[in-house]
Amino acid sequence: MTLELTERVFVHDSERALIVFSDLEDIGVKLALDDFGTGYSSLAYLDTLPIDTIKIDQTFTAKLTADPSRHTIVNSIIQLAHGLGMTVTAEGVETAEQHQALTTLGADACQGFYFAKPMPAHATNILIAHRRTTLPASP
Repeated sequence: MTLELTERVFVHDSERALIVFSDLEDIGVKLALDDFGTGYSSLAYLDTLPIDTIKIDQTFTAKLTADPSRHTIVNSIIQLAHGLGMTVTAEGVETAEQHQALTTLGADACQGFYFAKPMPAHATNILIAHRRTTLPASP
């Protein structure tokens, strides 16, 4: 199980948050830092909190292929996270070009409208079943 948190959750009482997050880690809950790069981003949190995954905010992926500075920022976030033993999920992926760029940069996962629009659980099951029947068999 993974719990997604925004940085705002631990800004007001980071000491208490650290205790709670450590307790969650002890029972096997993974923590994902959502919307990384916006709001109160602090590199100190990456060093002190038991974060497993960083989720790059869609504001960075939206202009990834058109803006060299966004490309540099996303690359830096991915390298930083990997260097700290974390995985990276890029949010807001809407085009094949964004997906390819993020894959090339080393993002571990991507999510966004490029793959599917938000849907109810029963529709997700249908989508997964359909994709299983249309994907080529593994060698």
